[in-house]
Amino acid sequence: MSAGRQLARARWPCVVALLSLHAAIPAFAYTPLAFLANPGSGREVGWLSWQEIRDGRPIRFAVNDAGTSDIDLAPDDPAIDEFEAIELAFRTWERIPGVPIHFDLHRTDRRTFGFDGENVIFLADLGPVDYGALTLVTYDNTTGQILDTDIHLNDHAIRWVTSPNAADGEPLPCPCQGSDPEATSLNDVQGIATHEIGHALGLDHSAVGVRETPRTPTMYPRGVFFVPGDGERPPNSRYRTLEPDDVIGIQNLYPPARRAAETAAVQGVVHNRNDRPLFGAHVVAHSVTTGVEVGAMSGVVAGPLPPDPDRRRSQISRWTR
Repeated sequence: MSAGRQLARARWPCVVALLSLHAAIPAFAYTPLAFLANPGSGREVGWLSWQEIRDGRPIRFAVNDAGTSDIDLAPDDPAIDEFEAIELAFRTWERIPGVPIHFDLHRTDRRTFGFDGENVIFLADLGPVDYGALTLVTYDNTTGQILDTDIHLNDHAIRWVTSPNAADGEPLPCPCQGSDPEATSLNDVQGIATHEIGHALGLDHSAVGVRETPRTPTMYPRGVFFVPGDGERPPNSRYRTLEPDDVIGIQNLYPPARRAAETAAVQGVVHNRNDRPLFGAHVVAHSVTTGVEVGAMSGVVAGPLPPDPDRRRSQISRWTR
């Protein structure tokens, strides 16, 4: 990371539940993390992204070695523990065709949540809050370059579990690893970690799909916390595998070399009742043949980004019930 990107002292955090405010007019087939460089105009928008991916370099990410007390396996136990589940979540995003995503994973004893130049994922007690995880993304608001990101999985009154995957990556039914006698809800380590890593890469929430179905995108914002998933899988384990909406989102943020030649585009303008261009409308492309859906938000336009002495901003994305 460039030292020039760290000159400013302040960070401006904001909670992202659904990205619903965008500048005007065309639609794109995913919902990225975007920022308004000039809030007064409401039109100058940029994407958050990693320069490392564009350059083909790995992103260093630390996994806190404390894990969760919910999962306690013997060294010779072949079951998946929380560390393997988190690594599988990172590797899922590395398999997107044509995009050179690679994570250089290592262990740490730190649990930092803020701009310090180290990207960390960890489990810790967030207290009685109504979400299972938070992702903090710090970025340069002139370029949109992501400078630092931290993922915090809430270990308060949640029984975190793991379970094996089938050959195609889909979760197998329990038995699950993980127990917590004081937990009031159940959650899947790999599924939620995969969702939060999507935020760390630059994706916001998708409005496509219905919670906990085989075709629901990983970036869908809502999960089930109190009942098992279908087939007695861990709840939210369907989010372990990516759907077309997730893949297209990353491929648009980090376009593969042959992306334009191998894909098509849908263009148009969404109007309101007064026949004016409408931004923030949800647009869905649905295949009547396969049933695949890809979502978009109308009105994201990338424009010139004026200089700003306070070039560092933060966004928080959360996984809600």
